[in-house]
Amino acid sequence: MTAGWPGVREQVLALGEAPFPEKVFGAERGFGHEFRLEPPLSEAEVATAEEQLGLSFPPAYRTFLLEVGAGGAGPHYGLFSLRHDERGWHWAERVRASR
Repeated sequence: MTAGWPGVREQVLALGEAPFPEKVFGAERGFGHEFRLEPPLSEAEVATAEEQLGLSFPPAYRTFLLEVGAGGAGPHYGLFSLRHDERGWHWAERVRASR
């Protein structure tokens, strides 16, 4: 049985509202970490992504996608975002934040 991720989304988003998040986390705004999370995916989206990608996500990652978000906490730091666009389901490429 896989444990869920209770409160993780809320905690990460709250860090983004902290007055000095770089002191909380050790990362500066504008250098890739913005404490943003992609929205969580639905069960249907996760199942479609697994089917299209030809794999089964590990249980912990699957529940992360369903409960916390499809990527984060970045946008360019942490997990690459799982996205769906005209190319289908894929992980977003890392783009370096401008300094």
